[in-house]
Amino acid sequence: MILSDANILIYAYNTDAIFHKECKEWLAEQLSKPEPFAFCWQTITAFLRITTIPKLFPDAFTQAEVHGFVNDWLSNSNVRILTPTANHWTIFERLLVETKIVGAKTMDAHLAALAIEHGVILATTDRDFAAFKNLKTLNPLDL
Repeated sequence: MILSDANILIYAYNTDAIFHKECKEWLAEQLSKPEPFAFCWQTITAFLRITTIPKLFPDAFTQAEVHGFVNDWLSNSNVRILTPTANHWTIFERLLVETKIVGAKTMDAHLAALAIEHGVILATTDRDFAAFKNLKTLNPLDL
């Protein structure tokens, strides 16, 4: 199963993004497959936050628009929402200690921990995730 990072979603919906076309097509393909495809609340909330702030997103969406996008994703029969398990803190803490991460990158460690504990592949264009041992990643731009 593949878990999407927020950057894939943001590129897919930001028509000004350099990787818009590739990410939009890749996401549409994943959502149309019979194989499970995953989101997590951290990724969804990042998408909601970033794409509705005009200073961060050139053509900011309205609340109704972003809710519509999320509702469309979640209505797909192959979509799963991954949530932390009882093992989450143990994995998350190990990643933080091993990589000496503090500050903003903490959210990356949290997402990496979620992917590791569920044994899924994290789809991201962010090369910073290479710092996490045992994390399987896939960059849709490299396909």
